[in-house]
Amino acid sequence: TGLRLDCVRVKFQPGAIRGQFSVTPVEGSAFTLEADAIVSSIGQDPDLAPLDGTLAAEGVLLRIDELGATSATGVWAGGDCVLGGDDLTVTAVQQGKVAAIAIDHHLCTREQRYG
Repeated sequence: TGLRLDCVRVKFQPGAIRGQFSVTPVEGSAFTLEADAIVSSIGQDPDLAPLDGTLAAEGVLLRIDELGATSATGVWAGGDCVLGGDDLTVTAVQQGKVAAIAIDHHLCTREQRYG
């Protein structure tokens, strides 16, 4: 069976500082979506502090090569960790596909490139 996602339209009000905002439900705007899969896309900026510099970064984002490999052998990244919270979900999904192919290649050959 499929999934059901109950939704409601909201009025978005940005805050004075990035990441601060408020949403107000729009009365009478509730609707339901039926789906086979649901991808949550809320656009979060990463907190790299717990990595303590173990992976190469460019500012607040992880640095990866064109296959999604990080500076650590056997570690790939994508989505908000490398794009930031302002990019498109479809880009993150595409990065996941590219990385999955690279991970498969790595597991089969133990080769990993990093640029």
